[in-house]
Amino acid sequence: RSPQYENGDIISSQNFTDIILRLNNPGEVTLNTMSYGLPLYGGNAAKIHKKLLELADSGTQINLGIDNTYGNRIAPQIDLPVGIAKRLGQRSILEKKEAAYAELTSHRNVSLNFNGSENPPFFPISKIDHRKILLVREQPSTTNDSTPDYGVIFGFNINYLLEPEHIDSAIYIDDPNALDWLQKYSRSPHYTQPSRKDFGSMRFVTRELTSGGNEIADQEILDTIRGANSEIVYCSQWLPDAAILDELGQAARNGVNIS
Repeated sequence: RSPQYENGDIISSQNFTDIILRLNNPGEVTLNTMSYGLPLYGGNAAKIHKKLLELADSGTQINLGIDNTYGNRIAPQIDLPVGIAKRLGQRSILEKKEAAYAELTSHRNVSLNFNGSENPPFFPISKIDHRKILLVREQPSTTNDSTPDYGVIFGFNINYLLEPEHIDSAIYIDDPNALDWLQKYSRSPHYTQPSRKDFGSMRFVTRELTSGGNEIADQEILDTIRGANSEIVYCSQWLPDAAILDELGQAARNGVNIS
């Protein structure tokens, strides 16, 4: 297990990159991401790609899952449909991404899968597979059910967003029960029903692109806000929706410090 971090630690995209670059021929690495798009310039995404190829050459089993819709239908840098991206001069970036896929599939120790919908609708963002998980097993295993030694749930993608100037976060995990659940979840078909799972050290709540797919997660957020008595740090890609914003306002009026 990584000696630098403890279970539940919040780490940055650079910390995440460093974890992968420090790997010393583990038995198995599983990496699920929405986007695996390499920029034309050098950067952390390119370093990770090179490291994964080196590990595969050394005998590590690499399991790479990429969201089919986001990874293949949306450009890696400008978030536009591929056809439009090519017209806007992004063809070279897309071609480099395809070359990276080819390099990965040329290795017998790499399993490359595209998750999510194979036939997304005209508006593809409605059918993305948002799982972003790293799982590391230090020793080779003869079974598919062996628990990883540690893992990371992250928010960024394997692309230009891995650079230090972009702010996002990840959670380091070495709770064996949580890791066992994460491994099963990383392999599950999508789209499943949303779920909540409690462990001694943390709770996982999933969102899904199904009917009512946000209800469990939304209620969990509201319950957490209502249960706070001193401080709330709220970090999100988007502004909170009305119900959450109202609860944050009420907590502030009750004397809770809101950041």
